[in-house]
Amino acid sequence: IYAVDADVLRVLHAITEASIPLAFVTATNEWQNARVHALIDLVRDYGPIACSNLLGMTKTDPDAWPTMLQWLADQSECWRGRDPATILFVDDASANCVAAERAGLVVHQYDSTPVVGVEKLRTALRELGLRG
Repeated sequence: IYAVDADVLRVLHAITEASIPLAFVTATNEWQNARVHALIDLVRDYGPIACSNLLGMTKTDPDAWPTMLQWLADQSECWRGRDPATILFVDDASANCVAAERAGLVVHQYDSTPVVGVEKLRTALRELGLRG
């Protein structure tokens, strides 16, 4: 991560303002995690971060999603007992989206093209009845 996208932050803020729980799942390494934290405190501002690499797996491993969802449930009451079909997973990597979909999550593959990606995400959120 080199910078924080202000448009994405506005989407995250709108979601939290609507009292929709957020969490993050990443496979980044310790250096990248520290870099992100230096730019923005996602945990404080939005929700927990499940680091799949710290849980000993990648987002595409067959047992990744049950493990990560349990980890999130252990971190925050709002994730306890949540049906995977009620969770929207957003990622730019196709393989990660396929794995999450196989685990029963709703997915949106993020388009990292500036401006376009955020607009597609907003549209997807609106179509799901969420704020964007």
